[in-house]
Amino acid sequence: MLRIKQKTYTLIADMADTHRGFLSVGMTPGRGSDMFPYVYPKFHDMYPDFTIEPRELSVRKQQEAIHKGELDIGFVTISEQQKTNDEYIDMFDEEIFLALPEQYPLPDEYLQTDAQYPEVPLSLFRYEPFVMMYKESTIRKTVDQIFHDAGFSPTVLFETSNNATILSMVSAKMACALIPYHYVKKQPEGVRFYSLTTHPSWKVCVSYQKNTYLSKAAKDFIQLVDDYWEHGK
Repeated sequence: MLRIKQKTYTLIADMADTHRGFLSVGMTPGRGSDMFPYVYPKFHDMYPDFTIEPRELSVRKQQEAIHKGELDIGFVTISEQQKTNDEYIDMFDEEIFLALPEQYPLPDEYLQTDAQYPEVPLSLFRYEPFVMMYKESTIRKTVDQIFHDAGFSPTVLFETSNNATILSMVSAKMACALIPYHYVKKQPEGVRFYSLTTHPSWKVCVSYQKNTYLSKAAKDFIQLVDDYWEHGK
């Protein structure tokens, strides 16, 4: 009932152009902590009397909350097959890269290039251990499909829910990994990144409940996030 009341007040605020209301925003751990400090001050300048409720949730938890009407908008990273029956706006495709320890002994043929991220075939690493995101994560299905397409099942050394943990283990020369570009661009120490020859990717999207009203404030928040990714991705 409280959610219905809040949405009703937001709708009335749009009609009256009062710039007052409530907006609950979902974001994934890692990306949310990078995105929100950029977006919130700009949104607050536009809507100083708006109440924002940020919620750091996994993609699946966001999808559940959106479907139940407990979340106004959610920023998620998924494959096309993982979309639910709610609404999705694709923001951009994000490439997934191979992460190797910095001193990994690659054959010279893959290093004789000026490319920032030299191309390598994933099949070259079929006998190496990999650190992976946990099975319930949305990227795990994408990564599993990448390995399937490469013709092998990896040896999984460790599973985690944190990309920072993955990169730490790669830096410690314990394993290899597949990592979305958001974490590649930070250039963590002790890790070198390579583009796979197949250039796999997944989608960065914003989602909201099907047949629901998307307020002007929500649209402006989405635009600010889009600006953030445009300049920062």
